[in-house]
Amino acid sequence: MKKSKYSIVFALVAMLIMTVTIPALASEEALTQLNPYSECEVKFTESAADGTVIMPFATYNVYADKGDTQRQSGLWYAWGWTRLVDKISGDDIRHYTKVTYYMNDGEVGVESGKAWGTGKVWNNTEDTYKHSVVRVWYGVN
Repeated sequence: MKKSKYSIVFALVAMLIMTVTIPALASEEALTQLNPYSECEVKFTESAADGTVIMPFATYNVYADKGDTQRQSGLWYAWGWTRLVDKISGDDIRHYTKVTYYMNDGEVGVESGKAWGTGKVWNNTEDTYKHSVVRVWYGVN
């Protein structure tokens, strides 16, 4: 039986299309598991009505907020909190929150340590001069 060169080309093109499009059709939730070996920055792109952030497309929901506050001494501190909730069970996930307070270049600033807990985990930096960038991080290990 003789095969046409067009059928071979057609089969190769079909395989290429399937290889490229099948991963795109996969659920985003399956692709963004909570990695126990990395630290993640909260991306403040989608906000709820109360101003807290919600990060979709994961097997867990991240709720967070951040800001900076001036003390009576004139110095400032950055604060933030995170809450991780399992999407399936609805249980809070034990995790830590870390806050960084830097200038735009990222060279001068302060970082908090890791504050561990379950539910809404608050943390803040030490008192310092006013900086421009507050970032909130979370992790589970």
